[in-house]
Amino acid sequence: MALWITVNLMKDLYFDDISDGETKWDWMIQQMIQCVEAEAIDYLSDDDITVAADLPVALTRPIMKQVAYEFRRRKDVGLSSQTFNDQSINKWEMGEWIESVETALDRHRHMELG
Repeated sequence: MALWITVNLMKDLYFDDISDGETKWDWMIQQMIQCVEAEAIDYLSDDDITVAADLPVALTRPIMKQVAYEFRRRKDVGLSSQTFNDQSINKWEMGEWIESVETALDRHRHMELG
């Protein structure tokens, strides 16, 4: 079974605030899906995984989680804190992957020795 993530699946599971039938964000969500899948393929470094359909189905949820996170945080790239008159907001510093996503990817990562 191959990994298969669609815009509608992302909207159903992660983007409740995007109303039914609204397509304004579809192109961006699709681009993010493709980019995260490509990054996962590169991260796994496995010659047998060259396209998204080759990714293990067990990575569906972690990849969707990463796409959802990146979509939600698309406007604050590089932002670590924001101060307002009566409050401040701090954002965690994170690497390339959400920690739980990286853990899932690591279980499938191909590493060569020597």
